[in-house]
Amino acid sequence: MSDPEQMIVTLTIEQLAALVRDVVRAELDARKPAEPAPLLTPREAAEILQLSTRQVQALCASGELPAERYGLQWRIRREDLTGGRDAA
Repeated sequence: MSDPEQMIVTLTIEQLAALVRDVVRAELDARKPAEPAPLLTPREAAEILQLSTRQVQALCASGELPAERYGLQWRIRREDLTGGRDAA
């Protein structure tokens, strides 16, 4: 008689391939980089901060509100708005 704690598993090649594929897919999904934070326009940030668009642009230009410039347009990360409100 065999030990009840020991189990023998028999898999077909297709079942083994599916198992390996699922494990690899799960590992790759776990390694995916996080999505970048959405960037807001000064108008969108102004609505959240309850400021005017010009005030937000001034905060961006002065460096009080972290922002990046793309051409002539400012873009603000949503997560940076809390610090921007304290600065206003």
